Amino acid sequence: MAVVVSNDEPQYLQSALAALANQSFRVERTLVVDSSSNPEIDEVLSIFVSSSSHNAVLQIKESASFAELAATGIKQALQGYDSIDEIAIWLLHDDSAPEVHALAELVRALELSPLVAIASPKQVSFENPKLIEQMGLTVTKSLKPF
Repeated sequence: MAVVVSNDEPQYLQSALAALANQSFRVERTLVVDSSSNPEIDEVLSIFVSSSSHNAVLQIKESASFAELAATGIKQALQGYDSIDEIAIWLLHDDSAPEVHALAELVRALELSPLVAIASPKQVSFENPKLIEQMGLTVTKSLKPF
């Protein structure tokens, strides 16, 4: 399952959702957690929800941090599962642009290393894909980088 956190960037969100739809390893369900007040986002989300019964939107209208929105989305994604071991969650921000084999490679990494609980790709610049912005990230329990 993919959880996408969105806020006020319709062009980024549209691109991220298109990239998810085009993955070589199919994303079974996608939940967008939206905190936007931008009406253009509503149009993007309407098209997204109508494109598949496996797509859903959780709208949060109060101001919240990425960590709070991500936690809310993950909690929603886990509903209906008896164990966290039954589900894999791909957490993305709306400005993500995963390449077509990104999810397949993440799944492969998890399958090859059963002790790994979290897999993350390198992140490259939107403007210059040859520039690595992040390669691994250490975060606190509330998903804040340190």
